Amino acid sequence: MITLKECSWSLDRVNEVVTELSRRSGLLPRPVELPRPPQKLDLADYPVMEKWVEGLASQLEVDAAGVTTTYNEIDLLLSQSGPAVLRVQIEGEWRLIAVLKRKFGNLPGGLNLLGPDLKVRRLPLAKVAGFLKQRLEAPLVSEVDEMLQEAGVPPKLQAKARAGILRERLGALPVRMGWMLRLPGGGNLWRELREAGVLKYLLGLVFIFVINRLCWVLSWGCLAAAVLQGQVQAGWLFLWAWFIFCQVPTGGARRWLEGLITAQVGIVMKRRLLQGALRLKSDETRHQGAGQLLGRVIESEVLEMQALQGSLGVIYALVEFATAVPVLWAGAGGFNHVLLLVAWLALAVGLGVRYWHRRLRWTETRLDMTHNLVERMVGYQTRLAQEPPKHWHTEEDRSLTGYLSASQGMDNPASWVGVLIYRGWIFTALLLLGSQILQGPPDLASIALSLGGILLVYLPLANFSESMLNLGMAAAAWKQVSLLLISARRKEIAGAAGPSMLSRFVEPDLAEVTATRSGTPPPAVLEARRLNFRYSEHSELVLKGCNLRILRGDRVLLEGSSGGGKSTLISILSGLREANSGMLLLNGLDRPTLGDQVWRKQVVLAPQFHENYVISQTFAFNLLMGRAWPPREEDLAEAEVICRELGLGDLLERMPAGMQQMVGESGWQLSHGERSRLFVARALLQNPQVLVLDESFAALDPTTARQSVECVLRRAPTLIVIAHP
Repeated sequence: MITLKECSWSLDRVNEVVTELSRRSGLLPRPVELPRPPQKLDLADYPVMEKWVEGLASQLEVDAAGVTTTYNEIDLLLSQSGPAVLRVQIEGEWRLIAVLKRKFGNLPGGLNLLGPDLKVRRLPLAKVAGFLKQRLEAPLVSEVDEMLQEAGVPPKLQAKARAGILRERLGALPVRMGWMLRLPGGGNLWRELREAGVLKYLLGLVFIFVINRLCWVLSWGCLAAAVLQGQVQAGWLFLWAWFIFCQVPTGGARRWLEGLITAQVGIVMKRRLLQGALRLKSDETRHQGAGQLLGRVIESEVLEMQALQGSLGVIYALVEFATAVPVLWAGAGGFNHVLLLVAWLALAVGLGVRYWHRRLRWTETRLDMTHNLVERMVGYQTRLAQEPPKHWHTEEDRSLTGYLSASQGMDNPASWVGVLIYRGWIFTALLLLGSQILQGPPDLASIALSLGGILLVYLPLANFSESMLNLGMAAAAWKQVSLLLISARRKEIAGAAGPSMLSRFVEPDLAEVTATRSGTPPPAVLEARRLNFRYSEHSELVLKGCNLRILRGDRVLLEGSSGGGKSTLISILSGLREANSGMLLLNGLDRPTLGDQVWRKQVVLAPQFHENYVISQTFAFNLLMGRAWPPREEDLAEAEVICRELGLGDLLERMPAGMQQMVGESGWQLSHGERSRLFVARALLQNPQVLVLDESFAALDPTTARQSVECVLRRAPTLIVIAHP
C-alpha cells in the first residue's frame, strides 16, 4: 500500500518540487537552473520557506499563491488545489507533497501526487485530508475521547461524535497549507484561457452544438420526407422521434459547457482586472474621482457578459448558417438566396458598427452622470453650505438633456438591428422565391427546400443580429476597462538575483554584523545616488541629482515646502515610482536585482491621508492586510499591542466586536486621527527594514502625536518621516 511519506519530498528539494511540478502542469515556458537553498536557511520555518518559494516562482515566471484555509475546508481545498505544493508533517518531520492538476475537474476521486522519483501516484482524497487533519486533532483527541466515555456514548457512535466535536472546535482554525502554482496575472490571455480549460470547453461546445443542430435539421428532414411521399411510414416516424430525443442530452451538455465557459472566463477576467488595478500607476488614477472608478467597475461587468454572449451567439449563428446554406442552395432560389443572406449579414454587421459608435457616446454620457452624481453625494454638505440653491440642479438638467439625446441616437440603430434584419430577410427571401416561381414553376421539392431554408435562417439571423448588439456593448465597454487590462500586462521586476538573495532579508546582514564588531562603518540600508525624476518628457525635473545615505537605525526627518518633491522622493524610495536616472540601493542591491515584491516588503510607505484607505472589512483586516491573512493568534495579539501603544485602546474598547468590528464607509466610522494611526499601525505590522511616514502625525493633537512617535521610534528599525516645517 502506498503511503503519503513515499510521495513526499524533503524540504531541501523544494527547488525540484516547484520546477518539476510547474513543468508537468504546463506552467514552465523554459528550463531554469536554480541554486540550492543555503544551509543557514531554516526551511522548516514557514515564513522562510514562503519567501524562498516566492523567489523560486518569480525566477520560473510562475505565480506561487500562499494558501491558508480552515480545518473544515481542507477537503475542499485539496479537491481544487492542483497544481500545488503543500507542507505536511510526517513522523515529526516537515515535508512537501506535490499535487498535480486533476484532469476531471472536481469529480470525486483521488489526488495525483508527484513523488520524489518523478512517478505519479494516486491516493484517496479522504486519506490525504485525514492525514492533514490528524496533526491538528492530536492535542484534542484524548480529551474528546475521555468526554465521550464519561457521557456514555456507545463505542460504535464515538467516531462520528468525535468528528462532529472536532469540527465544531477546530472548524474556524486557520491552517497554512502551502502554495498553489498558476500562471502569473497579466500574461498571455490565450495561454490563461487554455490553462483554465476554456478553449477545450469551447471546442466541446461547438462539437455538441453541431450535433444538436444536425439532429434538429435531420428530424425535420425525416418528417418532410415522409410527408412528400404522401404517406407517413413507421420508419420515418421512428427516425424523427430518435433525432428529437437526441436533442435533449446534447442540449443539456451545451448548457453545462456554457456554464463552465462563463465561470472560467469570469475568473480569468476578474483576475486580470484585479491585477491591472494593483499595477496601475498612481498618476493614472490621481485625477479620477470615485464616480469614474465606479464606472470602470460597472463597465467591466458589461464587457465580461456581453463579449461572452456575443461571441457565443456569433459561433452558434455561423454553425446554424453552415447547416442552412446547403438547404437554401438546393432549393428553388439557389445561389440567389445565398447571396441575399450574405447581403443581410453584411447589413447586420454595418448596423452593429453604427450601434457601437452610438453606444460609446451613450456610455460616456452615462458614466459622466454617474461620476457627477457620486461627487455630489459625497460633497452634499459643501453644496448645501456654499452653493446657491438656484444652481443646485442646473448641471443635472444639462446632463439629463445630453443623456436623452445620446439614448435616442443609440436606440435607432439598435431597433434596426433588432427588428429589421430578420424580418427583412423573411420578406425579401419570400419575394425572391415568388419571382422564381413566376419565371417557371419549379418542382414541389425545391420549393419546400427553399421554404425550409428560409425558416432555418430566420432564427440564426435573429441571434446573429442580437450578437452584434452584444458585441457593440462590449466594444463600448472596452474603452472604459482597457486601462485596467493594459496595466495588467505590465511586468513587475522579478529580480535577477534569484531566491538565494532572500537569505539577506531573513537573517541579519552578516556584513553589517561584521562591520559593527570591527568598528568600521556599516553598509547603508538605503542609498540613493544622483536620482533624477520628471513626471513627463517635457516637464521640468522634480528631483535633480538627489543623493541620500541612510544607515540601519537612522531616524530621518525630511522637511520642505509644499510641492518641493518630498512625496515624489519617498514614492521612488518605496518603489511606487521609478527614477528616470540614477542609482537606488537597498542593502547594496538595486531594484532590478531584488525585484519589486522584495523591495516593497522591505521599504514600506504609509502615504498621506488622502492617498491611503480604510477597506470596508474588519479592523483586524485593515491592520494586517499587508501581512498574512487569515491571521494567527500572535498576529492579532501583536496588532492589538501596537494599537494600544498608538493610543487606539479606547477605540478598541468602544467597538462592540473589538478587532473584528467592521469599519469603513458602511461600518464603524473612524475619525481622521484614528485613521491616521490605523495607517501607521498597518505599516509597522509589516515589519519592514525601512518605514516611511508621509504626514502621518499631522491630524493628531500634541499628546497623541507624542505617544505615536514614541511607539514608532521603538518599533521601526529605520525611519523616514516627512513633515512640513
